[in-house]
Amino acid sequence: MLKSPIPKKKYYGVKVTEFKKLNKIYLPFFERKDNYFIELLQKRSSKRVISNNLSLLEISPILWFTFKIRDSIKDNNILFWQKQYIPTSGGIGCISPLIINIKDYENNIFIYSGEDHSLIEIDLGNFFINTIKEVVFNMFDLKNNGTILIYIADIVKINKKYKNAESLIWRDVGVVNLNINLLCDLYEYKSCILGYTFDNELENFKYKNFKIVGAQIIGY
Repeated sequence: MLKSPIPKKKYYGVKVTEFKKLNKIYLPFFERKDNYFIELLQKRSSKRVISNNLSLLEISPILWFTFKIRDSIKDNNILFWQKQYIPTSGGIGCISPLIINIKDYENNIFIYSGEDHSLIEIDLGNFFINTIKEVVFNMFDLKNNGTILIYIADIVKINKKYKNAESLIWRDVGVVNLNINLLCDLYEYKSCILGYTFDNELENFKYKNFKIVGAQIIGY
């Protein structure tokens, strides 16, 4: 099942020399379609020094241009298909963000609603919030700074539609991470992807339909 990656003491990457070489083709120079976007990509990097949380106003465009539902199909108030700025696993939209440590709401946890661009405060208990903060902030020198995004996936929903559905989850959460990184660069925020799913710390997470599939910290 979904697990947090544990670094090995040694890692031996794939070596080009292990393959039989046949030919080398140098790629032609390409035309730059958008200089501003190219400049954005060239300076793209993870930022591990974050000194402030994001406010509601600051996090608003990050959530809008990632998770906002742009179109949907419903029947008798049952959602069958939805389109977002990110992949949605065939329109089912199984990944949602939990948001912790927003400026002026440091002790609250929210889930984002892409239907009406709102944050819904939910109760997962102090243990959940405190555990997430302790694990995340221990990764950084500056403590208690930064807004934390926890990505949860509806495992039951996606397993009903696909076999081997977990591969789609990892694909989609990777796109979420990259999309938010680029948005943070655009808005001059700092962002760092956290390759962690908290499976050991939150083994008794009471919502069994949902699994944590990734995390990210953003701020400035």
